[in-house]
Amino acid sequence: MAGYFQKVLAMNIRLAESQLQDLHREKRPQKYIGFALQPGDEEFLALLPAKQREILLSKGKYKELAATLGVAVGTIRSRLHRARAALSALRRSSSDEHLKAPLQNDSAII
Repeated sequence: MAGYFQKVLAMNIRLAESQLQDLHREKRPQKYIGFALQPGDEEFLALLPAKQREILLSKGKYKELAATLGVAVGTIRSRLHRARAALSALRRSSSDEHLKAPLQNDSAII
């Protein structure tokens, strides 16, 4: 008889642990898409492909956007990653050109 109660107790403990894990999963913060644009980014956005521009300008939860666009959440994440990388590269190239331009002008003056 003691063996039976031990099995029931073990089963109840596993059930309670499972329910706690489910509660923990539900309370995790949702990931949001929201990208802070900097002044001057408008010209860079125009250079990006439409899907990358669309994802950078979107706001909301990954899951909601995936459902709206009819794609997987992983697709949203990869598009967002690529769009951020492309925008960063455009920013860097612009700042590099900006830094090089005065040097060329200064060397012409000397």
